[in-house]
This record gives sequence, structure tokens and C-alpha cells, in this order.
Amino acid sequence: MSTSEPLPSWDPGEEAAALEYALFDPAYYLAQRPDAADTEDKSLVHYLQYGWREGVNPCPLFDVRFYLSQRPDVAAARVEPFLHYLRAGRAEGCQPHPLFDPTFYFSQRPELARSGVEPLQHYLEGGWREGLKPHPLFDVDFYLEQRPDVVEARLEPLRHYLAHGWREGTKPHPLFDPGFYLAHRPDVAEAGVEPLSHYLLAGWREWAWPHPLFNPTHRADYRVDPELPQSNPLLDYVMQSEEAGKDPHALFDTRYYLAQVEEMSGLPPLQHYLVEGWKQGHSPHPVFDSSFYVDHCHDIEARAPDPLTHYVTIGWRIGAWPHPLFNRELYLQQRPEVARQGVDPLAHYLTLGWRDDAKPHLLFEPIHYRSQCEGGELSIAPLVHYLSEGWKQGKRPHPLFDLAFYLSRYPAVAESGDEPLAHYVRSGWRERHWPHPLFNPDYYLEQRADLVMAGTEPLMHYVLRGDTEPGDPHPLFDTRFYLEEAGGTGGLPPLQHYVTEGWLAGRSPHPLFDPDYYIDRLKQTEPVAQEPLSHYLARGWHAQPHPLFDPAFYLRNFLGDEIGQKAPLLHYAESGWEAAADPHPLFDTSLYLDQHPDRARERTPLEHYVRRGWRDALRPHVLFDPAFYLAQCPESAGSNPLIHFLLHGRGDNKRPTAEDISGIIDRLIALGDLERAASLHAMLSTRSRAWARRGLVLPLRGLRSYAEEHGCLLKEFAAEETSIPETRCFGRVDDTLVAERLPGLSTFVAQIEGAVVLAGTKVVVTDDGTVLHDAAARHAHDPEIEIDASDLLPRVSGEQVLLNFDRRPVHRIEEGVLLTSECDTSYARWLLEALPAVAMLDSLPHLAEWPLLVRDDLPADFYRALYLANVKDRPVIRLRDRAAYQVGRLTIPSNVTLMTRRVAGSAGTTADFAFSRRWTCLAAETVQRRLAPAELPRQKLFATRRSAPHRLANNEQIEVLLARDGFMIEEFDRTSFDYAILRWSQSPTVVAAAGDCLANMIFSPKGSRLIVLTCDPSAPRTRHLRHLAGSLGHDICFVVGSREYTGCEDPADDDYTVAGQDVRSALKHIGALQALRDADL
Repeated sequence: MSTSEPLPSWDPGEEAAALEYALFDPAYYLAQRPDAADTEDKSLVHYLQYGWREGVNPCPLFDVRFYLSQRPDVAAARVEPFLHYLRAGRAEGCQPHPLFDPTFYFSQRPELARSGVEPLQHYLEGGWREGLKPHPLFDVDFYLEQRPDVVEARLEPLRHYLAHGWREGTKPHPLFDPGFYLAHRPDVAEAGVEPLSHYLLAGWREWAWPHPLFNPTHRADYRVDPELPQSNPLLDYVMQSEEAGKDPHALFDTRYYLAQVEEMSGLPPLQHYLVEGWKQGHSPHPVFDSSFYVDHCHDIEARAPDPLTHYVTIGWRIGAWPHPLFNRELYLQQRPEVARQGVDPLAHYLTLGWRDDAKPHLLFEPIHYRSQCEGGELSIAPLVHYLSEGWKQGKRPHPLFDLAFYLSRYPAVAESGDEPLAHYVRSGWRERHWPHPLFNPDYYLEQRADLVMAGTEPLMHYVLRGDTEPGDPHPLFDTRFYLEEAGGTGGLPPLQHYVTEGWLAGRSPHPLFDPDYYIDRLKQTEPVAQEPLSHYLARGWHAQPHPLFDPAFYLRNFLGDEIGQKAPLLHYAESGWEAAADPHPLFDTSLYLDQHPDRARERTPLEHYVRRGWRDALRPHVLFDPAFYLAQCPESAGSNPLIHFLLHGRGDNKRPTAEDISGIIDRLIALGDLERAASLHAMLSTRSRAWARRGLVLPLRGLRSYAEEHGCLLKEFAAEETSIPETRCFGRVDDTLVAERLPGLSTFVAQIEGAVVLAGTKVVVTDDGTVLHDAAARHAHDPEIEIDASDLLPRVSGEQVLLNFDRRPVHRIEEGVLLTSECDTSYARWLLEALPAVAMLDSLPHLAEWPLLVRDDLPADFYRALYLANVKDRPVIRLRDRAAYQVGRLTIPSNVTLMTRRVAGSAGTTADFAFSRRWTCLAAETVQRRLAPAELPRQKLFATRRSAPHRLANNEQIEVLLARDGFMIEEFDRTSFDYAILRWSQSPTVVAAAGDCLANMIFSPKGSRLIVLTCDPSAPRTRHLRHLAGSLGHDICFVVGSREYTGCEDPADDDYTVAGQDVRSALKHIGALQALRDADL
């Protein structure tokens, strides 16, 4: 020791001094200077005389040199620092130790500052037991949680840390890791310096990292001078709320994290994640999925750190994936320099790699994704944008992953709130989920048994190998044919090339699907503005996909409604051809196979003919002779003669064969094959003798007037006055539609003897030659009214029509009830006319056993609905559509719903609408009672139909919006009637596009809230919906979108888009209505 200068003596008898020195720790002092004194009693004297001058600390929590560095005036005056602190320094806010901040300590208990208590002594005597922290970066509770031995020994944690804890790797704070700090500062470790104090005194100025997840240079706004930080960034982050909003690390997205957590407990976001969040399953970044990482990184032990810390320190080095959509191996294949540099590939992608459009996953195409964003540019990594918000906006991550399709096909995924592509990658593919309408995993794997054995995910295999290895992704995508058509795909899988480029260039995906022909067939009724094959499979079944495939003929003549929810061409390609089903009136499968018995079995007969058979002059049908036709049309040589005939020759009056076509058609009629006879007659424009009775001009009457005049009105029911309620509109039309009173509809039942009916219509011809048709008679003098039977009954005058069909009956029926009409194929008209008519018949007991006459080509759901409504179990007789039948005693129920259709642009009147609430509600109750649906939790419903003739163009975006709001998304094109009733009956809140699906509101609970999406609130069908909803006691409002102007004259028939904000406004409106209703109750 140095004793060269005499030092002032200390009088231990001063009581005040003895009290002030109560914090002196003799044992600690002697441990630093064992040569200082013989006994502990003399250690204080030694400290006062020599120790403080030599920088020896009087106790663990008073650092002499640190204190004097804060107070150079004290050092210059040669005043002993510990006594100065106790008498004056503490009151002036001086810190006795780098890890004890009196100002911060008192901020936790402001009343202590006012009491005059010495903070360090208070802390040591009991403050630590109350959980008071000595410093923002020393968390007492956190420290003790790590050291149960310290708790058991009742040791004060800060002194334990300074003496032992830091050497043993115990963390003083969730955001300071001593082991990590010393590993990155070997100079500090070699000097044996306590790391947190070093960080607070010097390390932060050198941009040292206090924790693997805290990068002080990550945010440029932490520093002003590029060389020196202006303040301790970690203290700023922990203490200042504005700093806590900044991202502390490239893999910690503060905004993303906060969106997951409801209560932060007053902690900075990163600290919350490290202490609580990761245990609750929260993820720190869109591209780091904590649960996925823990499940798939088997290196993590039970006592390992949080998943993100494990990843940035260990995981990326051992090849662990941070997220299902970040494939590190794929990324490193694209960026081999990253592996050479020893850099975390995810961090590299997030900072640099994305800018060069590097792919993070085989099923995430950055260029394709950016093309869907405004301006095609992004300021963040595309994958981050997609996972944060893009998928919720309906943006597709890859051309072969259709997000809206996936969510609508698998509603459980939408209900879970999981991001769809990650769901598919994690588990969906194992459950054989379809990622795209044109990628059928079952079909693809049937061709590749090796992939099934290896457990290979089919879509990724196709994306990686589809351009070089065999395997068609869908029965209607023929890879070999497409490659012949496209002449190469530029290295893209053929299907991806088709959906991104090929269809735009008019390439055909299959020999039996002609995109140009299909689009042309729909351009007048439903213009196609998307990839056509997907459009066909979703909603275009009724249209011809190829000149030689007639869906109406295929369904009518072979399978009718037995194919279920499947496009006719798809059914034919998969199995129909094997049953020798003819795809077209002029293609006879049996005849063709007889000519070509060695035809390859892997191709359908029609496909074989389209690709090769016509070149061999094979005859597709007895009524088409290729050689005879070519002799008439030599210019068609080199092209398929049958297709040429159908597209050109028929219009030029060229004959398909030298045989007598009329005779063949007559023979078909004699054999009872009326469908084929009718199809050939219409197609070949001949005039067979079987149609000789056409052209008769007959008188036209309404059913009621005729029945009253001839005394055959069985029963009449009183009219019920109804109304259209006041209705709110949002969007392009922001207005309130006024309420209207409507005249009631008088209903009745008539019975006529010896009448002829035309199946599939309301046309009845009596035995005295009178044509009965209510709509035609009611509007005989109004040219603005569109009559459904106008093709059968062209007007001659107001009282006469031209009979444009053969009224000679092909069958005779003894008695029956007429339930057919021109609108039988409309789901809404079937629910609102046919079923209520059955309910009306039930009120007449003597008709309980009369058979019901319906057309034979009704969809299966229509028959199911009729079965449920037919409580009397009346027999059902199916009539061939547009065939004439004579009925000995014919019972005809009147219309129970009146909805007049006017030509485009004509204004409707209240007389255009009428509705019988009585029969409709009775029918709905009957159906629900017989179905007895199980009670399910009430749920909000978005009812969508992709095959509707007028389409909601941004349907996918609205689906995503409503799914996020808890709506169940149901595509009712793909559901059974029973399921539809179940869903509607359990859904008091429904959003739906205007269309037939809304007729299901008759099954909704009374007082339901309906939001209807439309582009024309004044359209007749929209007015009818208001009427129907009001009569049933439902609240209804409209969201009015903008027309797409696809060529439809009538706005109500056009495609349209609606704004998501307008949908939200409507949701708030119906919520307010419900609140008022609840208040009234």
C-alpha cells in the first residue's frame, strides 16, 4: 500500500459517520485487499485512509472509480467518494455503481424519494424482495427465476450476479446475454470484466450487441454520427416507448408482433417475446414461424432459449428452416456466395436477396407476386408482404396456387385463419388438397406411383420437373398435346406456362377444349376475362368447350343428373367415354370404335378422332360422310371435315351425307329416341314430317279466365297484400330506396280434361284448341315484357299465337298435376314456384294421390327439394323436355310468385311483382321439418356462386375480407340441397351476390340480416329480393358496385365489382338494426 503522504485521521466515535457507513462491507473489502488489515474491524479505517485512493471498493454496489468519473469535482477536491455519495451525491442523482441507478429506482416507488430514504440501503434491506429493480437492465424477478438456488439461499440478486452470476452465464435481463456478449468481446472476457457493466460504460459506444436479437445498427435512426452512437440504444429501447416501436433485429418485426399480442404487460415487444410471447406461440416475424420451427428443429432441447434466438445462433448453421415458405437449400442454390460467406440465408434474403427476385420457395414466385401489386413494385421482401397482408388481399403467391380457390374449397382453412400456402405446404398436400383448379393431386399421383412411394409433394415436384418428366396435372390438361401446340415453354412447367402465357396466346390445353371457340360461345352472355379452362370447370359447364362436344346432348342422352358436381367434358374424359356415351349428336362412339378397334385405350374416342381419326377419313356418324362432304367443300381439305361442317358448311347449306336425313330422323322418332331426333333436327336444319303440324295459329287465354268460363276452377285463395320495405344502399349508389305497398297475388287451382301439355313449359293446349299461358296472356299487348315461352308462342296478335311445336302427344297420362315451367332450371324459381305449389295442393285432400308432372332433366337437388316438400308422397312422373303429353285430367296450380321480366332499360312497376307468403313459408317449414337439420352454432355466412351468369368480379377479395371477419365462405355450386338448407337455417347474417342463391332466404331464421351485392339496385330481380325479404321479416340492404361493361345491355346481367369498405359499412348498418331490434324486445 502507498503511505507516502499523511492522511486525515477518522474518529470512529462520530455516531453519524458510523450510521452513514452502515453499507460498508468489511469482508468484501478484505477479499479485494487481504493485506489491508489484520481484522475486519480495521478494514474501514484502512479504506478511509488508503483504499478509496487506490480504487478499492467499500462494498459490491459502490464503484469508486465509476463514482469519481461522474463527479470530477469530488476527485479534484480529494474527497472520499463513498461518504460524499451518502451525504450529498445520492440526493444529486449520482449512481454508486453502473448497475444501480437511484433515479430509476425511485421512479418505481416515487414515495421513497419524498421520504428521504437512501435508495441503495433501501434496496439492500428489502427493496429487492419487493421486485424493485436497481437498474433498467437488471430485472430482479427475471434473475431469480433463473436461479432457484439464490432464492432458496435468500441472497440479494444483484450482489450475487456481480460475484458469481455473470461468470455462470446467468442473464441480468432478458435483453442482455453475458455469455453472448463475452463470446463476441474476447478482450472483455480475457480481462475478467463483468460484461453488463462493461456494456453500460463502453460497449454500447462501440456498437456492441448485448443480445443475439438486438442489433444496435439495424435501425439507422439510432445514430446521428455514423461512427458513434449518441445514446445507449438498448437503454433507449427498454426505457423509451418510441424506441420500442423500432425493429431491434432484421428477424423481429415489431408491427407484425404487436398485431398478434393483445396485452404487452408494459414490456418492450422484443422483451415480451423472449419472456412470454414465444411460449404462447407468437411469431416474431412473418417469415419466422415459432411453432413450425420448434416442431421441425429437433436440435432444440427442453431448456433451450426461445426459437428465434436458437435460430440466429445455432439453427441456421445446422440447416433448420425458419418457416414453411423459406427453403434455405433452394435459396442457397440460387445464391451460393451466401453459403461461402457463412451468412444466415434468411437474413440475407430479407436484406439483399429479395431485391434480385431470388425465390424463397418453389411455390413462391416473386415476379408473379409483384405483378399483382400496384406499380409492380414493393419496398419490402415480397414474401414478407405476402405473409403480412398480401394473402389477406387475395394475391396469389404462385401461378399454380389459387388462394381464393383453396380457401373456398377447404372452408376449415379459412375458418382457422391460417395462411393458405403455408397450410398446403405443412399438411394440405398430405391430405391431397387441390392447390389450383387445374392441378388434381390424385390424378397426378396416379400416373406417378414412384412419388407416392417416396412421399413426395406433387405440386412442388411438378413445378421442379414438370417440363422434363411425364405426368398430366389434370384430366383436361394434356401435357404432350400442349407442348406440341405451344412449341416449348421456356423451361416453365407446361401448366404454369398455360395459365400465365399460353391461354393469352390462344393455346389449347387439351384436344377437346378449344379456348377460342369456348370464349366465342360465351361472349354474348358471359364474356370470359380469365383463363378459360378454369372458367369452364367453375361455371361454364353449360357452354360448349369444343365444336364436337355438346354438353346438353351429353347430359340429356346419357347420364342426365347422375354426374353430380362435375363438368360434362371432365366427366366424359374421366369415365363417360368408357360407357360409350356419345359426346355429340354427330359422333357415334360405337360406330367409331367399330371402324377403329385397335384405338389406343388411353385416349377417348372423340380425342382420337380429333387428333388422328379424321385424317384417316373415319366416319364419326352415319349422317356424316367425310368423302361426300369434301367433294362439296374442297377448300376444307386439310382440316377436320366435321368441325368444318359445323362451323361453316352447315351455314352454307352443305349436306353432310347423301342419305335421306328426314327419313333417319323419323326412324329415330319411331324408336322413341326423341332427344337425338330433336338434336339432329335442330342441328341439320331439315324439315322432318314429324314437325308437320307446326305453324298453327291458335287463340291465347289466361288460365283463370278460361277456368272461370268453363267452370273448372277447383279452389281460389284470398290474396295477401304485401310490401317492399325501405332499403339502404351503400357504394356507387348511396341512397335509401323507399318503401312500397304491393297488391296481393290471388292463388287458385284449376282442373282441365283432355289437355295437351308441353313438358318443361307452362304451355297447355285444351281440347278445343285454346292455348293457355298466363304470362303470355297477361302481357299480350305489352312489347316491353319478356315472355319465357316466346320461342314456342310467337305473337300474331294480342289474342293469337303461332304454335311453334308439334302438339301431337307422344304419350298419354291418365291424371296429373302440372309442375313444369319454362324456368324449371332456375333454382330460385323452383324454390319459389314449384315447392309452394305443392304446399297449396296439400290444402286439397282429394288431390293427395295425384302424380306430379315434372321435367326429366332437373338437377338432383331439385328432385331432393321436391321430395322434402312432397309430404303426401305423391308419385312423380318425369316428362321429356319439350315433348307433348295428353293428360286425361290435368290439375294446374296457379303461379304463387310473379316476377315480370322487362326488356333492358324498361322501368318496372309495382304490378310486376307479386308473392304468396302463405304458401312459400308453408313449403319452407315443411322442407325444414322433414329434413330436421341438426342444431349448429349460429354463424355468419358468405354465400357465393362461381357459376352465376352475372359474376362478382372481385369475389376472391371479398371472400378473403369476410373470412377475416369470421364469415363462413360457402360456394353453393358445390353443395347439396340439404347442406344449403342447413347453412341458411343456421345463419342469421348473410352476405351474398344478387342471384338465385338468395332464394334460400326462405329457410333463414325470421329477422335475419341480409347484405346483397349488386350493380343495379333498380333491377327487377333486385326489387323482387326486397319484396321477398320484407315479406319474410328479414332486414336487407344492398352494396352497389361498379359494372365491368363486358358487353351486356342490361346492367343487371353484367359482371361487377364492389368495394370492401362499402361491405364493411353495410355490416355496421345491419349491426345497428339488430341493436335496435334487441332494444325493442
